[in-house]
Amino acid sequence: MSIRIRIQDWLLEREIRKLGHYCAEAMAAGRREEALHFWQAQVKAINARSSRQILRMEKRMGLHPRRALKRNVMRAFFRRWLPAFIVTFVFRLFRLGDF
Repeated sequence: MSIRIRIQDWLLEREIRKLGHYCAEAMAAGRREEALHFWQAQVKAINARSSRQILRMEKRMGLHPRRALKRNVMRAFFRRWLPAFIVTFVFRLFRLGDF
């Protein structure tokens, strides 16, 4: 991973936090239109995250193993390697949520 991409990701996260802070300030001051503007800008910035950046964030938060397990179990089910009751069992056992 290049340092340029890491710096871009860091700058994007900084922008997301800054927009969230501005939104909270505007809401506290009762400026709804301004808060809505900052919130929409924050959503747009969050959606601009790259898939690699999301993967790194999930690994840092400990979510990656759960996501990988869910993905691999579903892949095995769709390839007919696992029956549905095992998929249901694994999802309940590890509290993976909905299918």
